[in-house]
Amino acid sequence: LFRKGLLSEAALALEAEVLKNPDNAEGWRLLGVTHAENDDDQQAIAAMLRAQEANPTNLEVLLALGVSHTNELEQGEALRYLSRWLQNHPKYGALAAPHQTDSPYGPD
Repeated sequence: LFRKGLLSEAALALEAEVLKNPDNAEGWRLLGVTHAENDDDQQAIAAMLRAQEANPTNLEVLLALGVSHTNELEQGEALRYLSRWLQNHPKYGALAAPHQTDSPYGPD
């Protein structure tokens, strides 16, 4: 459904799936992607947060959270998730500062 561009139908199918299987991290991720593609970043963030609960280092989820928070003009949250993406990325992790505080701007 998603690949055919039927975003509303895809969202309904994915919502039914995650209601039946609330621990389905991939279902939550796909629901988040569908909401993001439908320009509903608040719903995308909510779904991606559920996906992140199951897999806190999923790079696709961290990046999507960063993008959706950017779209919502939530700079601090966007930087926090993009920093986590960088820290967990096997290719770019060495670029991230080790053990940053919760502040997206680094230690005080």
